[in-house]
Formats: sequence, structure tokens, C-alpha cells
Amino acid sequence: MELLNSIYLQYSLPVIVLLLVTILNIVLSVYIWLHKTPERDALDKERRLLRTVIDNIPDQIFARDRECRFTLSNLRDAQMMGVTDPDELLGKNDLDFFPRELALRYMADDKRVIESGEPLINIVEPMIDAAGNARWIMTTKVPLRDNQNQVIGLVGIARDITQQRNDARALEEAKKQAEEANLAKSKFLANMSHEIRTPLNAILGFSQLLLRDTGLSPQQHHQLTTIQHSGEHLLELINDILEISKIEAGRATVNISTFDIYHLMHDLQAMFQVRMDEKQLEFEVRIDDDVPQYIISDESKLRQILINLIGNAVKFTRQGKIGCRLYANSYGNNEWHLIAEVEDSGIGISTEDQKNLFQVFQQVQGSQAEGGTGLGLAISQRFARMLNGEIHLTSEPGVGSCFKLEIAVQAAPNAPQSKQLSPQKVKKIKDSASEYRVLIVDDVQESRELLSSLLVQVGFITREAANGQECLDAWQSWSPNLIIMDIRMPVMDGLEATTRIRAAETGSPVPIIAATASAFEEEKQKILDTGMNGYLRKPIREKELFDMIGDCLGLEFEYFAENPAPDPIQQGNTMKSLLSDDIQSIPPDLVKQLISACSSADLDVLLESIEQIKKNNLSVASEINKMALKLQYDDIIHLLQEGS
Repeated sequence: MELLNSIYLQYSLPVIVLLLVTILNIVLSVYIWLHKTPERDALDKERRLLRTVIDNIPDQIFARDRECRFTLSNLRDAQMMGVTDPDELLGKNDLDFFPRELALRYMADDKRVIESGEPLINIVEPMIDAAGNARWIMTTKVPLRDNQNQVIGLVGIARDITQQRNDARALEEAKKQAEEANLAKSKFLANMSHEIRTPLNAILGFSQLLLRDTGLSPQQHHQLTTIQHSGEHLLELINDILEISKIEAGRATVNISTFDIYHLMHDLQAMFQVRMDEKQLEFEVRIDDDVPQYIISDESKLRQILINLIGNAVKFTRQGKIGCRLYANSYGNNEWHLIAEVEDSGIGISTEDQKNLFQVFQQVQGSQAEGGTGLGLAISQRFARMLNGEIHLTSEPGVGSCFKLEIAVQAAPNAPQSKQLSPQKVKKIKDSASEYRVLIVDDVQESRELLSSLLVQVGFITREAANGQECLDAWQSWSPNLIIMDIRMPVMDGLEATTRIRAAETGSPVPIIAATASAFEEEKQKILDTGMNGYLRKPIREKELFDMIGDCLGLEFEYFAENPAPDPIQQGNTMKSLLSDDIQSIPPDLVKQLISACSSADLDVLLESIEQIKKNNLSVASEINKMALKLQYDDIIHLLQEGS
């Protein structure tokens, strides 16, 4: 007491209080040190570890009591609420930080978890952060229980998914725009296919019709043949452009069937043999014994690939040999790896040109004189990939090239049912005492006239309709035995007309053949699903038309006598004869003019130049004219250079 009195007399009261607090802290520290245990130290360490972990997690972590008040929060949660210290959240609720509507929504979720004892997993909800920015969070809330398993609150974790949601929306918008663009492209292709194929149908159709006239003079026959060849060449170019557009629009499809690969290769050999003979090239087609004869794949696409590869080899090979070898490797279970190699001794392709060879509208140096669109190899490569394969190239300029096609196929256990096309032009219906009425439905007058003229010549009775409604009227009043139906027509299209006919029929259904200018193969199934019996694509081929009519009506036809096939040896001798004095008789200036026209693929100038040759040498002019009409520009250049 005397000591305290002495201190009290010497110092003021605040100083005494401070001194007492200091003494107390010292005493407490000594007490804690004296009572410190390993268990307490471990617990303290775990708490610091837990705090460090939750404060460094980028997601919001929180705990709330039954009254929806914060009992724990991590640093990220505090930042989203606009405070720096998580302890500032303790004892508060969402109403202290969010707009009332959002806060009540969050608290309703809290009550739902607490009262039901069931968690809420990954619910996506809006949020307004401390800066007032609208955000999206994905939240999980689970009940928190005490030792008696009673719910005393909840624990939650929330993740900011604003960026992911924005990215998803942007992706969805981009996808929507891409789909709209593809739809627009598909509509454009459908329109272009219809608008281009429809006049070509008339050009090729009427030329076929006129060629049936046995009274044609040689000159008339030659002119009509020229029209037909030119139209077919134009159709090939259009088909290439439409095909690559379909592929890029995602509209190309794979049509699997069973077919005879040996027969396909023999067809290709026969198809190209005449051109090989004209250029005096050796052509070898070899099929290894290990290749299964019947395979399952897309015959049309495989045929087109091989035609493009062999056709290119013929274009760029002036002398020597072209070989096509087919071989295969088995993987078991009827799975095969089919390989086709097309090798030539042509001009070869430089390393620089090889880089862009399979790109659209790309042509190698010096190929422009051959004409074409530069799409053949691009289409072939895309077809190969659709067939789970690839085309590879090895080439050396001046030596030649080898294109190697590899695709996956299946071996078929049984031979496919083959269908033979009519051998020649139809002359008339065979042994028919009955009348056959055919209703031709098309909004294009020229298309109706073409089919009507062709069918009447053979012995059918025809009537025409310009749209689906007129077709319905004629079907009810005239009772045709067969209907040839266009698809795209005003007033009522062919699909709707067919559907109505099928719905109204009470007796035997009338056969209906679709005649369409559509570029899309998948349209075929849509057309057949309406109840049509057949499908013809414009320009309509005469043989295909009569074969389909024969199938639908059970008819047989008589044919005109078949013309003998040209003798390849004779053709070769004719070409050799042109290398004699006949070529040398052409004035040098005119030879240069001919070569220049071929180099620029200018058919008009070339034909004008050929007319000048006729004045001095009609036979050589006639032979060069035939080559010109087949667009064999490189062959003409080679012929003129060798002979001059």
C-alpha cells in the first residue's frame, strides 16, 4: 500500500492505468506460455492454414447462420461486397450490400437450404458487384450441421461466370450468324442450280432430240454435236462450282452403297482409252489380287475422284505412259484400306505449286491452256476426306507425278444388284397395243416442249401443266398413266401436288417421276418421301428417262441400230497422218495464231483460224476442229509443234 501511495503521489491516473495494463499483459503472456500445449498450437496452425487457403481461392466462400447473417467470409467475398476485411461482413446479411430484390432472392435460397436441409447445386443467378457492374455467378449452398445433426446455418461457394457466359453468348451468336450464312448460301445454290440447269436442260435436251433425226446432213449433225459437247462441258464446269460450294456450305453428303470396284475400274479404262489413243499414250490399269471385288463406300464420289486424277494425268502428259494401280490392305472384320495410285510421265509439278494444288481455284503453271475451273483436285481431296481418306502427291518437274488416294472401305459379302441402262436411243414402245398417257408438269415451257416432243416420237400421248394446281386438275380429268413432275413451281410446287394426289387416290397409285434442277443429293430422299416413284436430275439424260419410265410402267422399248464404236487404231493412224506434210502446209503465221488461241483457251479465235485452214487443207482442218470442240488445247499445240 505504501508503494501504491508513493506512485499515486508521483504520477497521474492515466499513467497508472497504462502501467497496470502493461503489467497485466506481461502476466497473461507468462500464463499462456506456462499453459501452452501441442494440441492448442496445432489447432492454431490449422486455423491459419484454413484462412490462408480460403482467402486465396478466387471464388467467393461464405458461411451464414439460421438468420442468414454472415459468420464467415473469405477475401474474395469481401471484395465483391465492397469491403477489404472479411470480418466487416460478420453479423450482416445480403440486405446490407445488394439491391433489395436481389438480396431477398439470395436470402430465400438460404432459407430453403436451412429449412429443408437439402443443398442447392450450381444455380446460376445475377449479381451486382460493389462497383455497380452486372455480373453472373454460379452458386452452391449446402446445410451446416452441429454435433446433434441439427442445421445451424449454411456454407456456400460462388464463382463469377460473367466472362464464360458472355463468351457462350458470343459463340451462340456467331453460330447463329454462321447458320444464317450457310442457309443463305444454300438458298443461293438452290436458286443458281435451278436457274442454270433449267436452260441447260433445254440446250442439251433439244440437241439430243434433233440428233434423233436420221435426215440430218453431215454438217447439221456436226453442228448439233458441237452444241451438245459444248453444253456438256459447260455443265461440268457448273457442277464443279456447285459441288465445291455445297461442300463449303456443309451440304455435301456421303451415300453409301455396295458396288463392284472391278467394274468401276474397267469403266474408267474404257472411258479414257480413246483419249489415251488420241495422244498415243500407253494406259495401264492394274488391280491387285488382294482387292475385294465388292466393296461398301460412296461409289459416285470414288468414281469422281479417280476421273479427276486420271483426267489430270491425261491433260499434262504428252508422251509416255499413264498407270492406274489399285491395291488394298485388310484390317480384319471386313475392314479394308483401299489405295489407288495414278502415275504419269507428264510435265510434273513444282514444289511451290504443290503447296496450293488442293486449294480451290488454283491451277499449276502452264495449265491455263487446258481450261477448267481449278476445282477438280480441291473437290477430290474433300471427297477423299469425307470417305475417311486422303490424297497424297509425289512429283518431279519434267519427270512426272504420282497421286495416291487412300480411303477406308468395307468388303461386301455379296454382289450388288446391277441395273443395266438402255443400250441405245429408244425408237418406239415395243409390242404395245395400248395408249400411254404422260402428264408433263413444269413451269418452264421449253422443258415441257422438250419432254413432250421426245415422248411423242416414241409413241406416248402427252399433256402439259405449268404448275401443281394445273397438275391436280389434269390428273382428275385426264387420268394419266404417268406424271413427270418438276419440283420448284409457282402457285403449287411438285412436292405439295404429289402429296395431295397420294392423299386423294382411291385406286392404283399413278407413278410420279420427279424432274428437278436441285444441286443437293439429300433432296432426293425428301422427294421420294412424298410418294414419288423416281428421281431425275436436270439436264435429263434420254437413257435415264426411258429406263425409269420402263420401270414405272413395265414397258420395253425398241432401239435404233447401234453405231459401231470408233477403231482406236484407225484414230491413232489418223493422228499420225496429221504429223506429215499436212501440218507443214499450214502457213507459219497461222500456226502461231492457232497455238496462241490454244494457249489462251480462246475457242472463238481458234475456230476462226481453223476456217482459214479449210481453204488449203480440209482434212487437217476437220481433225483439228474435232479436237477444238473437245477443248483439247494442249493436244493441238503438241500436234502443231511436232508437225511444223
